[in-house]
Amino acid sequence: ILTAAAGRDIVLARSSPGRAICEPLRHSRIPRSATTASVSATGLGAVVSDADGGGIANELAGLTVNSSQVSGNEASATAPNGRFADSGGMFLGGGSLAMSNSTVTNNHASLTASLPNSVQLNAVAGGVHVTSSVTAATISNAIISGNSVSMTNTVGDATAFSGGLQSGGPLTLRNTAVSGRTSPRCP
Repeated sequence: ILTAAAGRDIVLARSSPGRAICEPLRHSRIPRSATTASVSATGLGAVVSDADGGGIANELAGLTVNSSQVSGNEASATAPNGRFADSGGMFLGGGSLAMSNSTVTNNHASLTASLPNSVQLNAVAGGVHVTSSVTAATISNAIISGNSVSMTNTVGDATAFSGGLQSGGPLTLRNTAVSGRTSPRCP
């Protein structure tokens, strides 16, 4: 797990499979930063469970990802209280993103629910999710490929979308491929 102290950023650079070099920068704010393992929200009793950002979760500050791989991560929430699984690879809930010369591949967001239609729930973005709270996001010379999203619900409807990339905020793509994504097909 990679974390930054309050008031610091994490910059991922010069990575190789299974290894990333992280350099903190001054004069930035980030309360929660990156993780390189599965995020799971099971076994929480009466608590509603959500899972965001299996590979990287950024809420407030600027995030720079350069010459890196975000691969093989999962955001997973399960019954009985699972409601949201968001971004197997990268979840951007705020701040900004500058990503270049990097890949986001083979990540998965998965939700297994047991809740009625009166409860809001969904699985979003196997690869990258840029929310409406992000101030700016630029992805250059990157590959977002082979990511997937899935959802099942034993009681109500199941909604899963955006296997590769979901953007509700400002996003600029430059020389970037989004391919090989999988999400359920709607009737």
